[in-house]
Amino acid sequence: MPGEQRLLDACKKGEVALLGDSTPEQAVDKQRVRAAFVRFLLLGGDEQVHVHEISVHLHGAFVEGALDLNGCHIATNVDLTPCCVVRNIDGTE
Repeated sequence: MPGEQRLLDACKKGEVALLGDSTPEQAVDKQRVRAAFVRFLLLGGDEQVHVHEISVHLHGAFVEGALDLNGCHIATNVDLTPCCVVRNIDGTE
C-alpha cells in the first residue's frame, strides 16, 4: 500500500509521514495504513526494518483495524494526528 510505504520510509529517516492535510473520512490507498503495521513500527520493526529513534509520526492517515497496544512498552514518541482510526475494515468504529 502506498500509505504504508510512505510511513515506512519516514520512520526509517525520523520524519513525519504526511499522508494528508486533515483527518480522512474514507480510506483511499495513499492514506490507508493497517493498524497492525503501525504496531509493528511502534515496537521497533525487525532486522530488515529499523525505525529511527524519533519513531512514528503519522499525519492524515486512515488507520484500519484494531490498534492493539495492550502489554506493549513503547519507549519513543508517537503522533497519529490528524488520523482516523477505525476498528473494522468496513469503516465502522
